[in-house]
Amino acid sequence: MQTTVKLFTFLSLIFTIIGSKNSKGQVSSKTAHSPNYIDSITTTDEILSLIGKLDSKYKNFTPLSKITDLSAFCNNNLKNYHLKDWTKVDFDHNGLTDIIIVGKSYAVRAICILDLGERFQLEPLSFGYAECIAVDVVKDKVRYRILDSRKKAATTPILPDTRYLVYKYGGFIIENTSPAAHRIEKITYSTTWCYGTCPIFEISIDNKRNATFNAIKDNIVDQQTISGNYHTVITELKYKQLNDLLNYINFEKLDAAYTPNLKDAQRATLTITYNNGKVKTITDTGLKGNHSLIHVHRLLFDLRKNQQWIH
Repeated sequence: MQTTVKLFTFLSLIFTIIGSKNSKGQVSSKTAHSPNYIDSITTTDEILSLIGKLDSKYKNFTPLSKITDLSAFCNNNLKNYHLKDWTKVDFDHNGLTDIIIVGKSYAVRAICILDLGERFQLEPLSFGYAECIAVDVVKDKVRYRILDSRKKAATTPILPDTRYLVYKYGGFIIENTSPAAHRIEKITYSTTWCYGTCPIFEISIDNKRNATFNAIKDNIVDQQTISGNYHTVITELKYKQLNDLLNYINFEKLDAAYTPNLKDAQRATLTITYNNGKVKTITDTGLKGNHSLIHVHRLLFDLRKNQQWIH
């Protein structure tokens, strides 16, 4: 895998751009464009090959136009959106073209291949337990529409739950045109067990970046299982990323609980103290409340591995 990624990184230095637009999608960037390997891609098979090399669990990914076993509800509704299999866009505005592909791997889903410069990174964009999704690109945003047959509708196609995803703070989150500016005083986060192997831990961070980490069960760091209590000072970069993300999504307006009736799944509880002692608590069973919360979980899980914890 490492050899493959290095190969593609080297190729990105020598391939020239095919064109700013093609029949499958568009190229867009807010910074000076640098030609990369993705620019040279012209077929779906090339994308599928790259996805399979980056993550073997997607080796049988089927592009949208080739799916033959969609539910009648999903098939009938998706026809109304005239979706493309894939589109090229510079989502993270680093001057390198990325690509998003829509298809099926157990369920209809969308995957983005980001060119981070030194490597490619897969970003799955599907979340939760949606019956059917319609995904396309509007400029440099992902338009993500959730279709649910349980919703009664007087018109066809059924009106979807639509959100726009933007790449910020290291991940795809729901666009918010009115971010908050809360003074976050403390962040506490804890996870529970699940049927399977889920890391159980607690993290607490104050506004001076002092942090504690209680590794309770099944926490693997550097290929070793760790346990016990740890402490550190979170790096300024990671603290700012988390703090800014929470304000961007305006955590105060999020629901108190997501999928509370889901059985047998891991639950995370996020408690934020802010603005002179106000408290907001969010529980998320399944850790898939929405795209923004998924990225919050990701940053907090990653803190176990990207900080210098002292035992």
